[in-house]
Amino acid sequence: MIYKNLLYIGFLAVALHSCKEDYKGIKTQTPSNSNNSDPVKLELGLVETVQKQTYAYVTNAKNSKVTLCSINEAGNLENCSDDNHTFSRPGGIAIKNRKIYVSNYGSKKVTICSISEAGNLENCSDNNHVFSSPVDLAIHKGKIYVSNYESNKVTICSINEAGNLENCTDDNHTFSRPYGIAIKNRKIYVSNYGSKKVTICSINEAGNLENCTDDNHTFSSPNGIAIKNRKAYVSNYEGKISICSINKSGKLTKCTDTSHNFSYPEGIIINNGKAYVMNFGSEKVSICSINKSGELTECADASYEFGQPIDIAIAKAP
Repeated sequence: MIYKNLLYIGFLAVALHSCKEDYKGIKTQTPSNSNNSDPVKLELGLVETVQKQTYAYVTNAKNSKVTLCSINEAGNLENCSDDNHTFSRPGGIAIKNRKIYVSNYGSKKVTICSISEAGNLENCSDNNHVFSSPVDLAIHKGKIYVSNYESNKVTICSINEAGNLENCTDDNHTFSRPYGIAIKNRKIYVSNYGSKKVTICSINEAGNLENCTDDNHTFSSPNGIAIKNRKAYVSNYEGKISICSINKSGKLTKCTDTSHNFSYPEGIIINNGKAYVMNFGSEKVSICSINKSGELTECADASYEFGQPIDIAIAKAP
């Protein structure tokens, strides 16, 4: 467990390899050039739509880069390459309104980039606020929520019209080595590596946290967390993904671990019936199908070798 502490100081350093939704826009575009359109459809007033390319953005602790990959129709990653911008031990990543937000454990800043028409990052700059130890982040209704591993706090910032962060303050609740953050139905779910619990808080009208309580289930080593269709998916650094049902009050129930073993899993995201799991140890992204019961099946690693992947965001091209 000494390595775990070093990991977060160095944001998951190499030694562990030997020992440790919010925004997914589904959009269609009307082509501006109709030369190739069916003239019969044009005559009838029918307009064709073109599906925009879906991209995955993966943060890498080893080389402080964000890797951009295309996602094909089968849900696999292809054409992966590192973006030119260098971050500072990047961790959490989220996308909103053609802006990408990346937490940097090294610089203690959040980097904000625009997303070009081709899906590339541009005009990247650090926000002014200095966090204590930013790990993960999530966006909800004009607010960004950032977990701070060392101070045991979640910082809440407003997002202004230009997409920048302002009025950042720490919430009053004290967590226990908070790591992953997920938001669903005005509830925030924070995985605590220290207590091995998931804390569930309500989000009030002002965007602040209230009525925070730890869920009853004890995880083995919770890191990343994702929520989809009344299921919570919690990555455990020891190698399993825990899948829990979410009841009507937002609590976790019937938690079970996957049979598949991952390699020090970190962030996880669910998109179009697929789960994408970041494997810090093997430096691969595992892609699993999700069956009707919400279980992970047919897990396989993408061919591209990342640089100790931490988190992932997925979005359509602008």
